[in-house]
Amino acid sequence: KKGKKKKPSRPRHKHTPGRRERAPREMGIVVPFEVRDSGIHGKGVFATEDISKGTVVWRYSEDTCKVMTVAELKQTLESPSCTDDQRRDLCWHGYGYLDDAQRGHLWLIPTDGNEFTNHSTTPNLTWGDDIESLQQEYSLAARDIAAGEELVEDYTLYGITDEILAVLRQHCPERAQFEVDCRDAKKREQQEQQVHQG
Repeated sequence: KKGKKKKPSRPRHKHTPGRRERAPREMGIVVPFEVRDSGIHGKGVFATEDISKGTVVWRYSEDTCKVMTVAELKQTLESPSCTDDQRRDLCWHGYGYLDDAQRGHLWLIPTDGNEFTNHSTTPNLTWGDDIESLQQEYSLAARDIAAGEELVEDYTLYGITDEILAVLRQHCPERAQFEVDCRDAKKREQQEQQVHQG
């Protein structure tokens, strides 16, 4: 995934699992959804209405997404005031992003419900192909999605660099291993496709 314009400071909206979001929003998850138990992992994000292919599902907002450099992430995780629960949430709810124009590799932690979006090798969400900056970041439906379906992404498209992996290995080895497993599975899938095509 690929900052930041100065905007008037506003309170950040933190999504509460189990609460339905019905009214359309301009930023964050912009389709009706709810967060509930997932058969994939922990909590997941579920559509509460049908979503047509190509519909924008999520837009980046600095009001609902905390942005940290890798150094800031490492400093926060190493802080004595960082609890085990906070450390886990920082690692599991965040994702890597390469911001070529400004600060290099970043760690983004959404607080709008998108932090509960799970990984799938057959995602129903994809990323826009015209994104040039973090402010333009958005995801959209890769196919028609029925009400009740879990919204899922391909984590291997995130900017998880070796530098970020090193931080995750130190503070949340389960998340680091999960990223490695996702990458390995993707490589095997691509190799199998090449064999079939050859």
